[in-house]
Amino acid sequence: MDYFISMSFTADNLKLFDTSVNLEVDSSLAEQQILEICRRISTIFSRLFFDNKLTGIDSQILAWDKFSLNLSIVDDQLIRELNAQYRGKDKVTDVLSFPVHEDLRRGLDLSSIVGREFLLGDIFICHSVAVNQALESGLDLKTEIAELFIHGVLHLLGYDHEISEQEKEIMYKLEEIIFDLYKELP
Repeated sequence: MDYFISMSFTADNLKLFDTSVNLEVDSSLAEQQILEICRRISTIFSRLFFDNKLTGIDSQILAWDKFSLNLSIVDDQLIRELNAQYRGKDKVTDVLSFPVHEDLRRGLDLSSIVGREFLLGDIFICHSVAVNQALESGLDLKTEIAELFIHGVLHLLGYDHEISEQEKEIMYKLEEIIFDLYKELP
């Protein structure tokens, strides 16, 4: 199964998040469930941007009205190839993020941005790993995909748990806050 969904969400007239979703696997998640995950997480990030609650994000990013990203749900083979090619790790992983901008927490190169749309980057989630992790942790697949999507978006924004213990603590704390907000949304 291979299909493409494009959606835009505005949360309380704050910031617009445009998420393109590419499902390259046959998933038990229905299209509507994936749309709901993206809508809820986009709402949270819109509010966090508006309230300036994302630690250390370059304030220049707040000038943009629209943020976009691409989410692909993929199979083991593709995630392994991407992991080997870009990270030098020849193994399957749960999520990979490829930010367009090197580090939004360390400054913003305005010359690389054209127009009013701010492209954050690409997120790839491995469907089978998400299924296994959901089973191991007692979560449903929808919740596991949401957790991986949140993790991926934070990487696109420049958070990286592999840099240092301090950065790991910052990122995981934000993940926890965002996931708690996700669970509270209707």
